Amino acid sequence: MSSRTLCDVDEQARSLSGWRQEYQQLSCGKYAGAVTSLLLPDVELIIESSNLQLHQTGEVPKDSIVLAFALDAGGPGWLSGKKFDDNTMIVLANGHELDFRTPPDLTAAALVVDAKAFSQYLQAFDIVPSVDIAIKNKFAAIPPALANTLRAYVRTIVTGIQSGAIDLAHPALETGLRGALFGNFMHALGGLDPASQMIPRSALLRRRTVNKAVEYIRSHIDQPISIIDVCMKLHIEQRVLLYCFQEVLGLAPIAYLKYLRLNHVRRELMLAAGSNCDIGDVATRWGFWHLSRFSSEYRKLFGELPSETVRRNCH
Repeated sequence: MSSRTLCDVDEQARSLSGWRQEYQQLSCGKYAGAVTSLLLPDVELIIESSNLQLHQTGEVPKDSIVLAFALDAGGPGWLSGKKFDDNTMIVLANGHELDFRTPPDLTAAALVVDAKAFSQYLQAFDIVPSVDIAIKNKFAAIPPALANTLRAYVRTIVTGIQSGAIDLAHPALETGLRGALFGNFMHALGGLDPASQMIPRSALLRRRTVNKAVEYIRSHIDQPISIIDVCMKLHIEQRVLLYCFQEVLGLAPIAYLKYLRLNHVRRELMLAAGSNCDIGDVATRWGFWHLSRFSSEYRKLFGELPSETVRRNCH
């Protein structure tokens, strides 16, 4: 992840790789801005801040879909002459002209996704009509609760990486983090749709769906898979999988995946008795990149901290 603080609007416009754009400062004062970029395969998360009102014009990156929203804003903004607030998701496609008048004191998060990868990921969601409408209109309203959840998630990612709590030195994290970012953005956008009409009505079919998902998860448990990967493999929508898991197992699929991985971590820690076990390394290899959160989840499930498991098993 790279971060830059900037004091000139032209320098900030040039700092965004792949964007063809120009910034004009519209309010008086000394400019202060910043750009943080997290580059993952097929996905880039950009956090951009500016203290003054700007007029941004240009084009989005070639062969990309851009999903953007405000983390903090000093008021409403305008996109192509249309007013929007901080509960709005901006959705721009390849070839869309950028005509954006920002509010002052804006910090925005943008997810830039490769267009082909976006189409593949979209198979796991039942919001294709909403996405098509959003791309046509260039933005869509997001329920405030989902918008706030997405803001909190993005902030957790950025602060976790900056503080070192999330260690991107482990390659396996890239796939998991990429899927999680896309899933959280799409979950917010998916709040626009009514419940899916494709949920299996038969208890037997719901159980078969869960069994297939569990089989796939177990066979790939040592890989950085996400629930989106499971949905794409089974050719079902994310909400369908969620409903089936809640009906059959009484918990969400993401919780099942988390508990399964926590159990594998515990088994490995139990086998590490008497050795110099690096708990952080074990946790990261099983997909837990936020180590303080991992410890909390581990203690919640097993009633003891990971370090206590290792120490207890040494005697």
